[in-house]
Amino acid sequence: MKLQLDDGTKFFYTVDDFTDPWTQPKTIVLHHGMAKSHKMWFGWVPILARHYRVVRFDMRGMGQSSVPKQGYPWSLDNFANDLLGVLDKLELEKIHLIGETVGGSISMRFATLHQDRLLSLTACTSPTSFNDPHHGESADLIDREGVAAWV
Repeated sequence: MKLQLDDGTKFFYTVDDFTDPWTQPKTIVLHHGMAKSHKMWFGWVPILARHYRVVRFDMRGMGQSSVPKQGYPWSLDNFANDLLGVLDKLELEKIHLIGETVGGSISMRFATLHQDRLLSLTACTSPTSFNDPHHGESADLIDREGVAAWV
């Protein structure tokens, strides 16, 4: 399924819910990392969706979501705002948020800005700083040779 934010960006998402129909399950949002998609969480769905409503989405520019125009200002704050927009469009007030690698970093930033929207936060193998020179080398490689060279 797709939803559209106010800036026109379309985000692909899925909802998996195998809870008993008479329950009111909490929602878990799974946030993937760089150069990945909602599919990376597929193995988790059978376990989590029996007890929670599970939302998986593709970040801006990844998977089946819209690619931004040249010059888009990539930042943790913008990714956190995207997450807020997705939650608002899906009418999700409070969630359990699980983020992996950069998705975890975005989730941590989201938590500092919107802690009132979280029931819990789990960050998996997520950098807390992007000051490592390796990150600049990766960006240069992507600029020169494209994402395929980096992945």
